[in-house]
Amino acid sequence: MRKKKEIKIFVSHRIDKQCETVGDPLFYPIRCGAVYDKQENSVLPGDDTGDHISYKHPYLSELTVQYWSWKNVKADYYGLCHYRRYLNFSGRAFRQDAFGNVLENFIHQRTIAKYGLTEEKMRAVIESCDLVTAQAVDVGRLPGHFKNVKEHYYKSCGYLRKKDIDLMESVLHEKYPQYGAAAEAYLYGRKGYFCNLYVMKRNVFFQYCSWLFPILEELERRLDLKNYCEEAKRTLGHLAERLFGIYLTYLEANTRLRIRQLQTVVFLKPELQQDVRLDKEAIPIVFAANNKFAGPLSAAVQSVIDAAGCDRRYAVVILESDLTEQNQALLQRQVSEKPNIQIRFYNARALVDGYDLKAHNHISIETFYRFLIQEILPDFDKAIYLDGDLIVKKDLAQLYDTDITGYSFAAVRDVDFIGQINGAAGHAMEYAKNKLRLKDPYAYAQAGVLLLNLDEMRRQYSMEEWLKRASRDYRYSDQDVLNKYCQGKIYELDQRWNTIFDCDFNRIRTTVYMAPEELYKAYLRARKDPYIVHYAGFQKPWKRLPADFGDEFWTTAKRTPFYELLLYELHEQRMWDIANFHYDQCHRGLLLRARGKLFWFVETVFPLGTKRRDFLHLVRIRLRLAQRRRQG
Repeated sequence: MRKKKEIKIFVSHRIDKQCETVGDPLFYPIRCGAVYDKQENSVLPGDDTGDHISYKHPYLSELTVQYWSWKNVKADYYGLCHYRRYLNFSGRAFRQDAFGNVLENFIHQRTIAKYGLTEEKMRAVIESCDLVTAQAVDVGRLPGHFKNVKEHYYKSCGYLRKKDIDLMESVLHEKYPQYGAAAEAYLYGRKGYFCNLYVMKRNVFFQYCSWLFPILEELERRLDLKNYCEEAKRTLGHLAERLFGIYLTYLEANTRLRIRQLQTVVFLKPELQQDVRLDKEAIPIVFAANNKFAGPLSAAVQSVIDAAGCDRRYAVVILESDLTEQNQALLQRQVSEKPNIQIRFYNARALVDGYDLKAHNHISIETFYRFLIQEILPDFDKAIYLDGDLIVKKDLAQLYDTDITGYSFAAVRDVDFIGQINGAAGHAMEYAKNKLRLKDPYAYAQAGVLLLNLDEMRRQYSMEEWLKRASRDYRYSDQDVLNKYCQGKIYELDQRWNTIFDCDFNRIRTTVYMAPEELYKAYLRARKDPYIVHYAGFQKPWKRLPADFGDEFWTTAKRTPFYELLLYELHEQRMWDIANFHYDQCHRGLLLRARGKLFWFVETVFPLGTKRRDFLHLVRIRLRLAQRRRQG
């Protein structure tokens, strides 16, 4: 058997950010500038061992990793890429942005396979070439429409200077005059190679490093970076990108090397998702939210804290998509004086990436995160899930202790939906029977408060299978999915555990009232002593006042760090509503005035009793008949 070539692609990782890695044996993640890393016991090796220039990281960026691999590692092929930039080895062409990049959100198994970042795919390309690099970018088509690569260098941003690239040209002509033609062709052409992405055969790589680093050393001696801003201090690294283009241009013109160019894939959110480490004796209480919802979420969390007992431990897990560090810190501060309550955050966007999840009306995509809980909390057999638009008034330990053996989850019956199928909304019963295929539509559950039997949910479907089932167009999104696939296995809770408010002071009268008498009366009793008040619906107390149970929300919100922000947002919404009202009134006035002018025109030009009026009447009749024929 032919011995496999040793291929090592070094992935430059930042020391201040933990990011996902591609778990293929051809990739070697390296901490770039590791000499500055103060973290102990890092799982990734650094560029600060053996013969190294790790201390030059502020000036050379990922080139310290290139230097380290050149001096300390033996391989047949050497490659370099970044923690968020990889080459596309799939053999397929993907849509690119204005800068020539293929954009992807997350690094996970689906995207790794999509772009061929596997040993089999990469070997097939690499071993058939002497050099693999990123696809050329036409700088004339980039935003700014630059004349050539040199102009792009000093005009594409405000911190790089023309005199520095002029100096680079001068040094290159002094040290390697034979590269003069290649330098002129590349710098004054429009085809640019950026970001130091490549895989080279050993002899090509060693020749490149032996040529590049002496030039950079000479430039380092001559450049005066004293008053440069932080990004401009990386001028050497930026110049090195242009030197790579010159080197590649020289090889193309003067050698017969097999060179292949591939698309660049940029992962926009490569950050590593940490495991949720919880006290195993704690009661897990899971929320899902985005950053826009941080204020209402803080009130919900505060209500959980206020209702919690002192003899139990609680773990609040917030599945989020874009919560800022500042908002996370504020939420964390709410439990700073509660030793029996912890808050943990988990960015769940990567887990739903690639699924066609549809959230309707006022509902956000985070609503589907409840299907992830069984995967995110592998050590728990039960968990409470809560929507973020509610106020808890009862210790959730009582809910958690409910025995739901043999059931998928526990929830209250949805009095609003049941009112719809019982006559309040046309076609609702048909939807429940034909679309959801519910054997008993009157057992439909409200999913804003759930006690999940995670073991049973796992037995039913894997997380991926739940998400595939949720990737269909349902009227009430994930709630419909849970009712459809868990029917017959839903434990019914008292209405007090999820008492929906009277949305816009109109929902009880128009919809809830139509629910069967027994359920309707149970709901009315729950309103007198709710355990959880749920602001389900398009209207919310932080968007418009007055609101049903609005005092419950604002009394709790006042004890959160987000209180002033919520007041501000309420004021902004009020101003927006007033502006819309005035616009509608003005628009209505214009219509009335236009209608009046039309009436005047008709009465003047086509007065009653004239042949012209009879003709106009005949035209009107014929138009109506034509319209009816078109409508069948």
